[in-house]
Amino acid sequence: MIELTGDLMSVHAQGGLVVIPTNPIINARGELVMGRGLALAFKRKLPALPTIAAIQVQQAGPTTVIVDWTFRVILFPVKHHWREPASLALITSSAGQLGPKPLGPVFLPRVGCGNGRLDWATVRPILDAHLVGPNFIVVTPPHEDDFD
Repeated sequence: MIELTGDLMSVHAQGGLVVIPTNPIINARGELVMGRGLALAFKRKLPALPTIAAIQVQQAGPTTVIVDWTFRVILFPVKHHWREPASLALITSSAGQLGPKPLGPVFLPRVGCGNGRLDWATVRPILDAHLVGPNFIVVTPPHEDDFD
């Protein structure tokens, strides 16, 4: 796993496959709840994503990592409910699912940190154990408050 400073929205605009930390909650409109942080930024950029993501979560299950090639995103479960802090067990499961997939370069934020209220020093070893090699690139915004 590699760490860089940058902007995941720019990476995505340039064709990168980007991880979006998610929860499995579907609202009354049939959309995956994407109300804060990077998820909200992608909801604004790709307005159809929350509806499509809700269908994918319903089909695959609430704790399944979903690769969506149409939108070039990976839905990466970190919370059981949007109101709760991120779950280390869920992050471990998600990283375990993502790690063996031969996807090429995958760009991700510090999952579970920020809105998930976990510390990067706690999360990083979990990701290091599962996301092995240079194809997994953690992109940290230059300002700590971006997408948290």
